[in-house]
Amino acid sequence: MTQFRDKAGNIWEGDGPGHMQVVNSADESVVGLRRERWEADYDYGPMTEVNPHADAATSGAIRVELALVFDELAKEVWSPYNYSGVDDEIRSTVSSIFEEKARKLREAAE
Repeated sequence: MTQFRDKAGNIWEGDGPGHMQVVNSADESVVGLRRERWEADYDYGPMTEVNPHADAATSGAIRVELALVFDELAKEVWSPYNYSGVDDEIRSTVSSIFEEKARKLREAAE
């Protein structure tokens, strides 16, 4: 079934002739919302068709790029210019958190 994404990122599917329903949203209170097609487009649009293959590729690329940002942040924690006076144990903890986030993002991108 064809899915559409609205401007807020909600995913809609056709639900009978001329109707649409939210099937996925970060806001759980919106899931299940049903509107006529024109209402959904007017209130929540513009609607763009979801291409699962393109979305997966884009999502993977974004995860890899974000992992690189976390790698840089993990290194930056040890910079004497930005965090002077911060205890080494705290720096180590923060660096480990960034490294773990980067690792998880890379795994999710595979």
